Amino acid sequence: MKFHPIGQLIYNKRNLQQIFCDSLNEGKRWSFFMNYIKWHLFYKFRNKSWTIYFSNGLKSIVQPYPDHDAGEVNIWTNNVDYYELTFIKSLLDGDDVIFDLGCNVGNRTLALAHKLKGAILVDAGLAAYQRTKDHLELNRLDPQRFQAYNIAIGDTNRQVTFTNYGGADTRNQVSDDIEAENSYSIEMITIDELVQRTEVHPSIIKIDIEGQDIPALYGARKTLTKGNVKLVMFEHVRNEPLQPIVDYFAEIGWKMFAMDKSGKLIKDVNKQTGFNLFSVPESRYHSIF
Repeated sequence: MKFHPIGQLIYNKRNLQQIFCDSLNEGKRWSFFMNYIKWHLFYKFRNKSWTIYFSNGLKSIVQPYPDHDAGEVNIWTNNVDYYELTFIKSLLDGDDVIFDLGCNVGNRTLALAHKLKGAILVDAGLAAYQRTKDHLELNRLDPQRFQAYNIAIGDTNRQVTFTNYGGADTRNQVSDDIEAENSYSIEMITIDELVQRTEVHPSIIKIDIEGQDIPALYGARKTLTKGNVKLVMFEHVRNEPLQPIVDYFAEIGWKMFAMDKSGKLIKDVNKQTGFNLFSVPESRYHSIF
């Protein structure tokens, strides 16, 4: 493992600020700080895993280096998409199914599982897919209602190259470099194709697929216009133009909005302070605001 002093300093500074400054950690700051120290000194690089628990009682296993899955952040803070997940929970009624696209190891679905009828969890990473399956089994979730798939999601149905940085590394993504080290070929399909294959019609779609979020939405037009989906949450990279996706949603009668760092919903998506954006059918937009 290469050590980068500046990068490590920035990493620690950001995480320590979150531990001691985020209001959601009130009352647990020192225990989270000790978790942070223990994880990095005695677990992460010593082949020891850590079990995290969600508020609904379900759990997930954080694996040591070089797995690098998204779950490690849960070790030292309460604010892991807290406001986004709280908002989604407020919309669920027990009969909803989520498409968790780019699920990594399935933690977002696990945090919502008690409010869901089921879920389709998708990740193109081989290790992430296997870890997701392990977590579904660990939590004894019905395999008929909670299903995992190892495929890529995008705007067309084709074969693509996917990177492999080790374990369930969150940086893995579709790549144009067919000769990238440790990369492999995997099938990409659209969200519309996923609906057809699984015969499952989602009511919530969460997308986090490292640069393929916008193309994936273009491949979901049929699904989004059928009337079953009531919310889409997706990641927008700041250097990507926003207007094309605003126009796309307007064409199908949907409207976008954002959320600030305190969980307040804001209509002007150009004022977003984070990566996640939301979109809903226009009728739901008016009821939300």
